[in-house]
Amino acid sequence: LLLSVCQRGLAAPASPLPVLPRECLTLDSAHPVNLPLTAPADGMLRVMVEERGISTVSFLHDPLLTGEPLPAEPKDAAASPIDRLGTVVLTRDIHRSEHVAVEVRVDDSRDIRGQVCVSAILISPADSRRINAERDLDAAGRASHATDWDTAFSLYLNAARAFDALGVRQAAGMARHSMAELAYWRFRSKRQ
Repeated sequence: LLLSVCQRGLAAPASPLPVLPRECLTLDSAHPVNLPLTAPADGMLRVMVEERGISTVSFLHDPLLTGEPLPAEPKDAAASPIDRLGTVVLTRDIHRSEHVAVEVRVDDSRDIRGQVCVSAILISPADSRRINAERDLDAAGRASHATDWDTAFSLYLNAARAFDALGVRQAAGMARHSMAELAYWRFRSKRQ
């Protein structure tokens, strides 16, 4: 009996649940992307926003009532340090049937038009190592948006190491790509 209890405790966490399959949408300064999401269960919602030819700022918020204005610049806004080809991860603890919206706005020249590809998964509360790694990516994106490059670099490094330990190679590579961009473009200007 003790052995079976120990084995259950060591079992791998459940696979993430899909919430939004990867969807690519066109946006420009006059047409932001605003997608409503509903949680299929309790857990941590992880939204990934991939830029394709346009720099953006992204955030999660409660669904807006009809006619309610969007917040000008929310405190949890996140951006990639990679111009026009970056990826941002947003996270939020959520309960079954809770509604949120992901919004993506242009943070680029007014005449530029591009695409963003958005996807979302729900991570089980039991998968604490994955949750912590995803939260580091989220915090790194917020630090990048705030131009706090040192903090962003440290958080991307933490996330890359955590994803390596979990065997999530694509996320580890994404974090390292952001670190390389910070090291080359952002920190280089400090040295000159």
